[in-house]
Amino acid sequence: MQRCEEVVIEKEVKKEVSRKKLNQMPKHADYAIICYNYAIVVEDTDTAKREDIEKLENSATWLINEKLRNVQSISQSYKVFAVIHYS
Repeated sequence: MQRCEEVVIEKEVKKEVSRKKLNQMPKHADYAIICYNYAIVVEDTDTAKREDIEKLENSATWLINEKLRNVQSISQSYKVFAVIHYS
């Protein structure tokens, strides 16, 4: 049985980016939950802003291009959902 994994996106992205590029790095959502063939990208907020949607888009793109590509088998494709969570 496959376990679910919580990914703190900013932390993971920073591992891959050199210090020089950190200031140029786009902002990302707070975290993602990867479970079976689903990835749920979550941005916690009090008030939704356009910036929150951009964070979700950046994070979904990063997940698809970097994180999921490394764990994906040939027969497995992921569905990625983006959620703005009002806290």
